[in-house]
Amino acid sequence: MRRISPILVFLLALFVAGGASAYTIVLKDGSTIEAREKFRVEGDKALIYLINGTLVTYDLDKIDPQRTEAANTSAFGKAILFEDGKARTGPPPAPPRRDTLSDLIKKRRTELRKPEQSRRSEQVGDTVRQPGVAPVLADLKGYRDLGMVGELQQYFRSQGVEILGVYQGSSAAQPLIIAKATSEGTVFRALTVAANALLEMRARHGDSLRALELRLEATGRANAGNFSLDPDKAHELVDGKIETSGFFVKYVEF
Repeated sequence: MRRISPILVFLLALFVAGGASAYTIVLKDGSTIEAREKFRVEGDKALIYLINGTLVTYDLDKIDPQRTEAANTSAFGKAILFEDGKARTGPPPAPPRRDTLSDLIKKRRTELRKPEQSRRSEQVGDTVRQPGVAPVLADLKGYRDLGMVGELQQYFRSQGVEILGVYQGSSAAQPLIIAKATSEGTVFRALTVAANALLEMRARHGDSLRALELRLEATGRANAGNFSLDPDKAHELVDGKIETSGFFVKYVEF
């Protein structure tokens, strides 16, 4: 018989005696205890009622709280896993850790070359924007196409993204949008909205809008990332070819 790959695991949820009220406690050594309910804490001890009603105590520091939580929040509960035709019991594996925005920023910064090598200074009128330095709003020129400005402002506002203004970018057909992004969610949302806005405006106006520059600013005008979005990049994000977090790491500039 063909050997089944360990990756292809069939998970059958079976609640132990005591029904759906059973509570799985996972110890740091990987072993598990089946209890009637969540344990109680007294000092440095965990008081545990076993399925048969027996009260036992365990050192609290022997319990793995993260894996215990994962074992009891999963819809599968206590399960039997079949791998390569052999059954083993245990809680479902904890979900993979998801990188936070801070993790993504650190990761990207380690990949970037020195600012003077990776990003040219940007010329706006008589003002040069140095890499990594927030542009002074008073020194920026408003985008020349006021109709486009109004449409962009309305679009971002309708999608729940607050923008500080629409300014002249590094070329005549490329506006610079400065948007507020004070959390991971607002950063990723602003990116998605900007990509959709570029494609929407190009559908209406063609090459009169060739690209968008997006600057995200956190509290105190701290730089949360700069992006140059062209139609290819916008489609990459909008069409789901890349996750927003992956897009951030791939294209962010500081």
